[in-house]
Formats: sequence, structure tokens, C-alpha cells
Amino acid sequence: MSASLAFPRMPGKIVLEPVLSDEEFEELCAANGFFRLERTSEGAILVNVPAGSATSDGNLEIGYQLRAWWKTHRRGRAYDSSIGVFLPDGSALGPDAAYVTEAQMRGLRKRDLDHFLPFAPAFVIELLSKTDSVKETERRMLRWI
Repeated sequence: MSASLAFPRMPGKIVLEPVLSDEEFEELCAANGFFRLERTSEGAILVNVPAGSATSDGNLEIGYQLRAWWKTHRRGRAYDSSIGVFLPDGSALGPDAAYVTEAQMRGLRKRDLDHFLPFAPAFVIELLSKTDSVKETERRMLRWI
């Protein structure tokens, strides 16, 4: 990239008033597929850029291993990093990989599968990349729990 080009920096956090409903947030995510959006429990929208190549490779390996494990029993569902999840605290997060049990799946109708999961998966994997802080990742894992 030329040193003479200057691009505006996208904000990492956007606060909208009023806070978006789950449906509105899902529509926002669908309309802005290049960015990976998440929502805090306070309603702030977090903007995540695409992963670097090392992180992407790690995410692919995590997804591959989880899917291979799932294929040994084929119960529940395994998800990659593109899944969106609404948590009870009002946040909407996207894990790097997740597993949902058969019992959790029983509560979902076929049409629900076109939307974010309305509950925390039984098992979540978060890959720590170079730009992630350990402290923030620990807080994030507590939200999953």
C-alpha cells in the first residue's frame, strides 16, 4: 500500500440509541457480512475485522477437529466461527467453534436454524490471536459460562 493513501479507521465499538433488538442486530449482521459484529450486554456493537492468516489457519484446524469428533457420534451439532449466539445477558457473540448437545437442539424448530442460537452452546472454543488480550478473553469466557 502506498504511504500517501490514508484510510479512515473504522471504530471498534459503536453505540446506538436505542439498543438494537435481537432481530435488528441479526439484520445488521446480515447486511454487513464483511465485518464480524458482536454485541455487548450493554448493547454496544463491536466491529471485528477479518482474521489474519495464522488465526484463520488456527480457526480452520479447530473447526476441523470439532467436526471430526462430532462425526464419531453425530449427535447435536458442531459450529464454526461464523455462528452467532444470543446470550441471556443480552450480548450476541460469535465463538471460534461451538458444540450444541442433542438436548439443546430439541428445543429448536427448523426455522430457528436460520437465525442466531438463542442460548449458549454446551461447549465453546475461543482461539487467542496475537491481538487478543488474555484478560478480555477470560471475561469473554465467563460470559459463555
